[in-house]
Amino acid sequence: MKNMLWVLWLFLSVACTSSSGDGWNNANNTNNVNNTNNVNNINNSNNINNSNNVNNSNNINNINNTNVIDTDGDGVPDDKDPCPLDNPDDSDGDGVCDTDDLCPGYNDNIDGDFDGVPDFCDPCPYDNPDDSDGDGVCDSIDQCPGGDDSLDSDGDGVPDFCDVCSGDDTVDSDGDGVLDCLDPCPLDNPDDSDGDGVCDTSDLCPGGNDNLDANGNGIPDECEDVQPGIYEYTRIPLGGMAAGVSVAFHPDNSYFVVLEYTNRIHIYDVATGDFSTIDLNPGGGSYIYFRDIAFDPTGSYAVIVGMSTQTSQHGVAFRFDDAAWRLAKPATTGVVTAYPLTGVTNVLDYTAVEFDLFEEVLLLGHNANPSNRIMYLISLDPITGTASYFYAHNVGADAVDMTAAKNVYGDPGVFIVGGPSGEFTAFYTEVTGTPEFTDG
Repeated sequence: MKNMLWVLWLFLSVACTSSSGDGWNNANNTNNVNNTNNVNNINNSNNINNSNNVNNSNNINNINNTNVIDTDGDGVPDDKDPCPLDNPDDSDGDGVCDTDDLCPGYNDNIDGDFDGVPDFCDPCPYDNPDDSDGDGVCDSIDQCPGGDDSLDSDGDGVPDFCDVCSGDDTVDSDGDGVLDCLDPCPLDNPDDSDGDGVCDTSDLCPGGNDNLDANGNGIPDECEDVQPGIYEYTRIPLGGMAAGVSVAFHPDNSYFVVLEYTNRIHIYDVATGDFSTIDLNPGGGSYIYFRDIAFDPTGSYAVIVGMSTQTSQHGVAFRFDDAAWRLAKPATTGVVTAYPLTGVTNVLDYTAVEFDLFEEVLLLGHNANPSNRIMYLISLDPITGTASYFYAHNVGADAVDMTAAKNVYGDPGVFIVGGPSGEFTAFYTEVTGTPEFTDG
C-alpha cells in the first residue's frame, strides 16, 4: 500500500511540475501551456465549460458575423468589392463596372472621335458631332453637308439640296457641252451669236442689238423697217442751239457729238439723255467755223476740223478725247484740244476728215485764193498734231467733202466734191503706188 501511494505521488509530482520549475504551486496556473486563451486547446479545462467562449461572437473565424454586407452576393464584401452592385463585376473586362458600362460587351476606353461614346457603340465613330445636319448620315461620309442626303428626286445619286441639275442631270438639248439646267440658252448653240444678251431662238433682230429701241415700238432699231416717206424720231431736247453742221456717233453708240456752225460743240449721252456743251469762242469778235467731225474706228478720239477767224483766217483741227470725256462727264474740262498742224501753212479752211484712207488720217482743205483755188489732201499725225501735204490739185472751187471709194481694181480711193462756185467732183486713188487724180 505504501508502495502504491509512493508511485502515485511520484507520478503526480512529475505530471504537475511547472515548465518554470515551480512544482505544485503551478498545477492550476492560468498561464499553463493549456491556457484558456489558446483557441485550439481542446484539453484546456478552463475552455471546456467556459460558456463565454463556445459561442463567442468575436471568434476569429467569425462564421456567424452579422456585420458583413455583400450587396451583389458575389462573396466579396461591399467595402472590398470594386463593383459592389455587379455580379459579375465587369463582364467585358474593360475596367468599367457593368452598371456603368456605356458599351456592354466592348471596350469603353476606345473613343476615336472623343465624343464620349465608345467606338464600338458609336454610330459615327469618326465624327464629333456625329450628324450635323440630322439626315441620318455621319458627317465624314455625308454627301451633301447641310442638306438631307436621303432626298434625291431624280435618282441620280446626288441629294436634291446639292444637286445643281435636279431632275435634269444628263440633258444637253443643244449639244453645246452645257447641261440644260445650267445653260442660259438651252436650245441654242451658240447661245447668243450677236452678243446682245438675247438667246438666238428668241432674238428679234439677229446680228443687231435687241436692247436698242429708240421709239419704244418693240422693234429693235437695227431691224426697224422704215418705208420711204415714213419717218420715226425722238426729239432731242437740245435748247439754244443754232445751226448744226455735222454729227458723229461714238462707235459704241453710247454718245454722239454735234457741231454747231460756230464755236460750240454739244455732246449727248444716250444713257442719261444729258447734253454737255463746249464753247471754243476765241472772243474779240472772232469765230471758229466748224465743218466736220469723225471718230477714229477704235473710238479713242475724234478729229474736228474747220476754220478760225482769230488773227487771220486759217484752217484749224481739234482732238476730242474719248477717255477724258468719260472721266469728266458731264463736265468737259480737257476734252477738246487744238492740233498745232505744224508743217502746213497755206490752208484757209479744212472741210472734211476721213480715217484709214491710204493708212492715213486725211483732212480735206483749200487755199485762200478764190481765183486759183487749190484743193489739198493733208495727212495728220493724231498723236503729235503735225501735218504734211499728201496731195494738191487746182480745182477752181472750194473743196467741200470727201468719202472713201474703191477704184476699179478694188484698191482704196477717195471721192471728193466741191462748190458752191465752180462746183466739181474728183476721184483720187493710187495705182501701183502712183497717184491718179480724175477731175469731173
